[in-house]
Amino acid sequence: MSVDACCIVLNFVTHNLPPAKSLAVVQKLRRERLDQQRENLEGQRDLVANQIDSMVEELDLQRRRVTLYEKQLAATEVLNARGLATQDRVGNRQTDLMNAQLLVVRLLSEKAEAEGRLVMIDSLINELETDWTLGLTNELNDAQNTAVAARNALDLARRDLEVSEQVLGIVTVDSAAQAYMIHRQSDGEMKLVAAEPDMAVLPGDIIQVVRK
Repeated sequence: MSVDACCIVLNFVTHNLPPAKSLAVVQKLRRERLDQQRENLEGQRDLVANQIDSMVEELDLQRRRVTLYEKQLAATEVLNARGLATQDRVGNRQTDLMNAQLLVVRLLSEKAEAEGRLVMIDSLINELETDWTLGLTNELNDAQNTAVAARNALDLARRDLEVSEQVLGIVTVDSAAQAYMIHRQSDGEMKLVAAEPDMAVLPGDIIQVVRK
């Protein structure tokens, strides 16, 4: 394998990695979608919370009405016992009290249902943040695994080059006689960087093997 062939192999290895810029764009789009979903859920949450506040006020009013109707019924029953109020009037007081009590029961049921929706919305909001965190963790793990695979592929390509040159008798392999240059995208420009032994290979890098 020639130096040019090795450069092609290394170029293929690095270009099959997802570019860091593309990953950043994907993450940005995911974050924007998450923020939009969160904003919608928070809007729903505010609406439900306002409904609950209104129900609390209405419940307080209806409970006071129940107390008033209980007193009115008791007074009417006393008058009826004395012959000063008809049974129909007592019946009307009983109907007023029953209707007020049923309204309180209905409001309590609606309030409990709204509070359940509020809990569900809060749970969905928390799940959005959990999914975002898990997604970042998975992407980080994938990037680390890809970097390890790229480094292994690079080491294998270097060994193949050395073996090929020894077999063909092209040159005597001497690491001191070789240099590795990295073509790396930075700030929208392709820059040439001298590779160091401990330098990490990044997605999108083009590695060139040159003779000193």
